[in-house]
Amino acid sequence: WVVLGDVDGRPIQRTLPMKVYFHYEEAEPNFTMKWEQENSTFQDVAQAFASAYNNKFGQNMDASNLAITVDGSTVAQHAKVSSVLSNGEDAYVTHSATSAASSSSSSAAASVPATASAPAPASAPAMSQPLKFYMHWEENPSMTHIFKWTDPVAPLSEALEQFVALYNAQHDKSPLDASRLALHNDSGRKLPLHEPVVKVMSAGADAFVVAADVKDNTPAAVPEGASAIKASQIKAADKSYYYWKKDAAPEERAPIEPPTCRGTRAPKEKELLNYSTISAYSFEDAGTIVKVYISLPDIGKLPKENITFDIAALTFSFKIHGYNGKNLRLQVPKLTDSVDPSRCTYKVSSNTVTIRLQKATDKHWFELHKTKGIGEE
Repeated sequence: WVVLGDVDGRPIQRTLPMKVYFHYEEAEPNFTMKWEQENSTFQDVAQAFASAYNNKFGQNMDASNLAITVDGSTVAQHAKVSSVLSNGEDAYVTHSATSAASSSSSSAAASVPATASAPAPASAPAMSQPLKFYMHWEENPSMTHIFKWTDPVAPLSEALEQFVALYNAQHDKSPLDASRLALHNDSGRKLPLHEPVVKVMSAGADAFVVAADVKDNTPAAVPEGASAIKASQIKAADKSYYYWKKDAAPEERAPIEPPTCRGTRAPKEKELLNYSTISAYSFEDAGTIVKVYISLPDIGKLPKENITFDIAALTFSFKIHGYNGKNLRLQVPKLTDSVDPSRCTYKVSSNTVTIRLQKATDKHWFELHKTKGIGEE
């Protein structure tokens, strides 16, 4: 509810429109549809989804053969969307045969629930609300699962095992082995599987399933007595503010340059580049973070040095060079609210770029760009 004011001491309220997302990731091309009709049923969603998919990609998707899953479970076609999903949540569209396989495997593996672990010991403190986080497998066929974790003591390895069980139920031709896998965060750093989920994961965070032998970007330990500058260089590597700072030898003195005559200079190579604006993107307010999604087919094949991300407290510029012969840019001169630049990151997968903006305040974002109010400059 949103309080608009009051009449004779009684509050005037209205509900915000519900906005949920339906994803198809079972086969190429992938597709996401935003849905805002809260009084509709999942059968309505399936028909609208198939129509939108066919119009966009020229396919022949049949709505009668679709199933919709939420947290790994198939929902009834006649169920109302608003009775199952909350504002901002995700659901996944699959073919009915795959959903049936998933349901039968889930019954056979009843000891591995979709979103909750085994009950916590009586001595463990209860959680006031579930911890929502995302786990991804980005190899083909890819999969994303949303966890709503309620066990305060279960280790992260248990969440990984549940993810593998759900994946294998849907993709029995290319099963995963949890013993040969690891979890990394969006910075490529390995997550400790023996630690409790609630200690490692935060609300809205992402964990990426990778092979256990994938290189870990966890920084080296900081030597005792190291300066703050040295500690920053070790922890943040090339993202450190002091990355280029070098310790000068004691006998060295800074060179004194003779005065020079200032004149015009030739433009730098980057100043001559022309950019096309990225106008197609979506964003989601996920509590303490804001996620921006940019869909670009085969973006994962582009060298990582072709992508730059410059960010300050209230603005950012995301640039992609040489994508299909073009230079692309998403420029936001003024964000809705302040962010913490040191904790903002981006992740490039096969066909998608995900930008994570860490909020500096608890304000809810209804839009990415700051809109001028009455009287604002």
